[in-house]
Amino acid sequence: MEDNNSLKRQLTKSISIEIIPVKGEVEINSRVWAINWFNYKSKWLYSLYNRLAAKFVIRMGGQLLFKGHNQKTLLGEESYARHTLLIVTYPSIGKFLDMLLIKAFQLVGLLRVKAVKDFVFGFTRRVDDYNETTTPAIDINNKYLVFHYQGTIEQSSLNSLAKNSGLKTYFSGEKIGQVKRFEKGKKPVVAPFFMDGIVVFETKSKNAIITFVESRGFTELINVNSSNYAAIFTRVK
Repeated sequence: MEDNNSLKRQLTKSISIEIIPVKGEVEINSRVWAINWFNYKSKWLYSLYNRLAAKFVIRMGGQLLFKGHNQKTLLGEESYARHTLLIVTYPSIGKFLDMLLIKAFQLVGLLRVKAVKDFVFGFTRRVDDYNETTTPAIDINNKYLVFHYQGTIEQSSLNSLAKNSGLKTYFSGEKIGQVKRFEKGKKPVVAPFFMDGIVVFETKSKNAIITFVESRGFTELINVNSSNYAAIFTRVK
């Protein structure tokens, strides 16, 4: 029997999955935020997958934090762009891995493979101020700036710049783990997760987002990174 504290699970006789820590150690029992960043092959098929998968996520204590669609890229290479961002929080990586062991969920997961492309997935920990007992209200009329990067960001400076431009930090996470898949007879595959951090800002003004991204302060702050990507997103319930 596998140690409950292990970050690895045997899914089938020939396939196993492991969470690879990318910054120190990853606690299996600490709350995590999973980043799903992808394009569609089939939007209706993904909607079907999403409805079926949701009950398994809820059973494990998971909760949707954010779902949004890309409206306009403001900064960065198109290779880093995706149509949809989904952020789901789980009570722990252990709960997420346990969900993968459910045979019915494995079958549902085949729909996702058929439904999406350019799939980027990994785990983050929150580095912004938030109240774990409070669920933020959803206003689908708000606009969102999604910013991800490779490198480092001075969080307090970023938050201050955003606030001065009329933006509120809705979510900020730093990468803590990537998914590695092992299959008998094949080389291990690490799921792509090319961002070291991702931040979601909320505002009522599209112009406020554009002004912030084009500001001197923001440009100087992110210049030290090896990559930066920013886009305007709309919220989807």
